[in-house]
Amino acid sequence: MPPIAEKLRQIQDSIASACVKADRKPDSAQLIVVTKTASIEQIIEVARAGFTELGENRVQHLKQIADQVSESLQASNQAHLASQIHWHMIGHLQRNKVKPTLQICTMIHSVDTLRLAEEIDLAAAKLHLHVPILLQVIVPKSRKNTAPPSGR
Repeated sequence: MPPIAEKLRQIQDSIASACVKADRKPDSAQLIVVTKTASIEQIIEVARAGFTELGENRVQHLKQIADQVSESLQASNQAHLASQIHWHMIGHLQRNKVKPTLQICTMIHSVDTLRLAEEIDLAAAKLHLHVPILLQVIVPKSRKNTAPPSGR
């Protein structure tokens, strides 16, 4: 087994073990392999090993990498593998980059404002797409002296 695939299997085993300890089904957690600094060859090796949930944090790089991986797999008669890859946007997303992101990604992990969620909803409807999102919710820190008065 290639070194990258072996390491990913070890990580997957650790995740499964943690799930069991937490009384969760091992398939309830999903490993997303971040391709941020990986070469095209490494990304293809990862996909060939069965890890097809891939994440990128910059839209422009995501499009470039996704296109290159797809082209490389098709050139090597592995178009079926290209169709199994699911890209995830894991970094900050600007509203003006929603449309190209929706055309590539199967999930957006970094929705941090209502305006961005609305833009995704509008653009997805126009493209006839359904792309799940993970909504980032920031809960303010509790204030130290928030206890009700003692009645004195």
